[in-house]
Amino acid sequence: MEKKEKKKKELPPQASFKKKESTANAEPLRLYLNEIEKISLLTAEEEKELSKKIQKGNKAAQRKMIRANLRLVINIAKRYNHLGLPLSDLIEEGNLGLIKAVKKYNGKKGYRFS
Repeated sequence: MEKKEKKKKELPPQASFKKKESTANAEPLRLYLNEIEKISLLTAEEEKELSKKIQKGNKAAQRKMIRANLRLVINIAKRYNHLGLPLSDLIEEGNLGLIKAVKKYNGKKGYRFS
């Protein structure tokens, strides 16, 4: 029984990991959120135009579409924050999904991107 007790004492509680992680990520996350607030949103017409350019392989149009929709990723990530994952991880995964979605988006169908 002594061995089990020693193992328990050696491992720090899981809550302490979360505290350190959230504190370490707080400042970079705050800076990121402040930075993307400055990016203007797109109109429906701008989305259609960018979609046409993206279909032709225009990387600048793709970057503009991605940047304009970063706030969408933040809003969706916040909905899943209660699951215990760091918000920064949720945003990171959401950004990867956004990149894939922008590549697949077809503005000709008449739907807005978001």
